[in-house]
Amino acid sequence: MVIKVSAILVAVAGCISGAWSSNMRQASSDDDLGRLPKSCQHGGDMCRADEDVSDINALLQHQWYRRVRQRRRRRRPGFHRRFHPRHYGRYYGAPTTTTSTTTPSASCGDEFPDMIITGVIDGPLPGGEPKAMELYVARDIPDLTIWGLELASNGANSTGSPSFTFPSGAATAGDFIYVSFETTNFNAFFGFDPNYTNSVLNVNGNDALLLYESNIAVDFFGQAGQDGIGQPWAYMDSWGYRKSVVPSGSGFQVADWTFPGINALDGETNNANATTPFPLQTFACPGPSTTVQTTSTTTVAGICGDEFPDMIITGVIDGPLSGGTPKAMELYVARNIADLSDWELQVAFNGNPPSTTFTFPADSATAGDFIYVSFETTNFNAFFGFGPNFTSGVLNVNGNDAFLLKRLGISVDFFGQVGQDGTGQPWEYLDSWGYRKSVVPSGTGFQVADWTFPGINALDGETTNANAATPFPLQTFTCPPSLPTTTSTTLSATQRCPGGQMCSSLLDMIISGVIDGPLSGGTPKAMELFVVNDIPDLSNWGLQVAFNGNPPSTTFTFPSDSATAGDFIYVSFETTNFNAFFGFDPDYTSGVLNVNGNDALLLQEFGVSVDFFGQVGQDGTGQPWEYLDSWGYRTFYSGVASFNVSDWNFPGPNVLDGASTNADASTPFPVASFCCN
Repeated sequence: MVIKVSAILVAVAGCISGAWSSNMRQASSDDDLGRLPKSCQHGGDMCRADEDVSDINALLQHQWYRRVRQRRRRRRPGFHRRFHPRHYGRYYGAPTTTTSTTTPSASCGDEFPDMIITGVIDGPLPGGEPKAMELYVARDIPDLTIWGLELASNGANSTGSPSFTFPSGAATAGDFIYVSFETTNFNAFFGFDPNYTNSVLNVNGNDALLLYESNIAVDFFGQAGQDGIGQPWAYMDSWGYRKSVVPSGSGFQVADWTFPGINALDGETNNANATTPFPLQTFACPGPSTTVQTTSTTTVAGICGDEFPDMIITGVIDGPLSGGTPKAMELYVARNIADLSDWELQVAFNGNPPSTTFTFPADSATAGDFIYVSFETTNFNAFFGFGPNFTSGVLNVNGNDAFLLKRLGISVDFFGQVGQDGTGQPWEYLDSWGYRKSVVPSGTGFQVADWTFPGINALDGETTNANAATPFPLQTFTCPPSLPTTTSTTLSATQRCPGGQMCSSLLDMIISGVIDGPLSGGTPKAMELFVVNDIPDLSNWGLQVAFNGNPPSTTFTFPSDSATAGDFIYVSFETTNFNAFFGFDPDYTSGVLNVNGNDALLLQEFGVSVDFFGQVGQDGTGQPWEYLDSWGYRTFYSGVASFNVSDWNFPGPNVLDGASTNADASTPFPVASFCCN
């Protein structure tokens, strides 16, 4: 096919009404009148609305993006996570409080990030120019250098990181920003110069584009991993432009865009005289919407016995050779893995949230294998006498950094405490190592008692592992016998529920129930959580949904409230039908809970998934845990850090059909019935 160059139009979505000039806003007396209050521009309470958000699949996580910026940490060289097509699920999301107010009609609510893509063009001039994009600035951006663009050409997957980063500068809410492959033909066609030029915009009408903030993809045009030829979003010799509507879902939603069809610009010499001109700067923030908050996530799952996942971290080393090498980790394969590309490694440097990611290639692994991933090869080989299986700059650790092992985007094992700088902690491994004991995990997440640490500097002065006084215990992990799952039937005087397990065996908060209701729109869509121990700050906790068998995406972070042991907390997609069905209001509402009876849910603490409902990576349709027009309710917590269907009661799909209230249902949701002793 003929390679063509095109320009991309990206607009910074802003809380502004009225039209703006091509590449800079024209000063006028209307500017100040059109601008919304700062509280709206930055997602404050005045941007909330009383409308029904049942048509919003999930809302953009502006509040989380702001938190990401606040937590920016130093990055180290390394591989970046590849965005497999399945990773482009519903990434928008944020929590809503139960109180809402009206958003002024011209403002962009938190359904949008601070800047969005509003248009893309593959032009009719020589070379398919202009090749450009329009962006809209929704809120003031003091530092554009944290923003970037990526091109996913001809059906290629995203690399997970931008190839073009904006230079230093600021942008004002309401601005439109233009990025083009070149300047001459852009100016000839539009009559003004682009703000920026870069080869990232060498599009051909079938290529997807991604907009990044702080190295997180926050907006999309086209479907990465899909060649646009023949797709509804193809824009060869044409354009695509965002409608002024609230997003109908997360990721790229073709229904939210206008496409005049390929070749619509053929024969045109400028936009002003075109039969179907590119609609420059016509995007305006849609009317009232609902605000929500957000955060990110992780988890732990089942190996050997179901206490472990299919692959686990067994050892970590920060070596004594130059540069603190070898810097590496050992993993053990508990069960055959057909495709390692489902797996990733992530490091949380210096007590910061996890950042850089390494994705394994599309290899397989056999149960009993040990896999080594190292920062480099030369010193690894010099120290151990063999080469690592994989190398990645992600492994540039310093003895105080935590590790996460992930499958399908979900963290399933950990080394070190995410969010804690390991310096001075029992798990510090500076010039030393940590190795997993061959024991059943003593709890979820990282448990220091399950590991051996010889102490910092134990490897100082050593040149090889074979001659070290305290050598790294290569390949010594073996699967321990699984612990039987038993339930006590002896009832003590202090027990609150006959047959219930001891509260001491549970997490501080767990998912106790999920419902996909019988009222309009499948409402109430909600979940019940049980508070096992007092929680002084709920803002450390969040919820995430994995829609339709995809990896988890949208996230709700609880506000800075407290919770008392024994409390039940209800989070719902909306309030009206929840109240109509149950007779009381939910504690919190969020567009994240737009579930459909086949979606999995995750409960997170400090960004790590600690409890699950449904099987992440599996569409629940036809599965034992399907809850379409029905519910699922926990009867036991087996301690397995994954979803165990035997811990739950499912009455079957459609059992709520025709019911108008829970009280009148033939098989009612068992509200607040979970208990422990």
